[in-house]
Amino acid sequence: MDFTNTVYAKNLFEHQLPQLIKVLGRVADGLEKSGHPAATQGAPSLSLKPGETVFICYEENSVALYPDAGNVNRMFATSDIELAKEWAARSIENAKTNGYRPYSEEDYSDLTDHIGEEFASVWVYRDGNTNSRENYGICVDAYSLTQGRERLDQLFA
Repeated sequence: MDFTNTVYAKNLFEHQLPQLIKVLGRVADGLEKSGHPAATQGAPSLSLKPGETVFICYEENSVALYPDAGNVNRMFATSDIELAKEWAARSIENAKTNGYRPYSEEDYSDLTDHIGEEFASVWVYRDGNTNSRENYGICVDAYSLTQGRERLDQLFA
């Protein structure tokens, strides 16, 4: 199952992101009212063109690692496939540093080779033990901005 069809995605899109947007708006208002230089500099934007692909990069945690709803860590979005690949490489290195390994080392290349396809992921386990309840997925989902109504309906099925 891909991330968009999970309870966690519903929680993220219906509750967490709207709350985050409100908080960021309040921070921006506060900065503007205080005359802080950050208020006038502007933030970098994700400039998208019709037909472009957006890559959603995230780590999907097991319940043993993150028992609360939300279950997503280190989310990143970009329209640059090279940045998506760099994100995956950094996430893989972070997993190794923290003692998480996939079933086999070839699984890492399966992730990086498939970035750009609809879904790409690798699951890593504490000490490489696939029976461990402590595991998570390193995932990169690709969404074309020309996807039709069917794909939209799938996201909220």
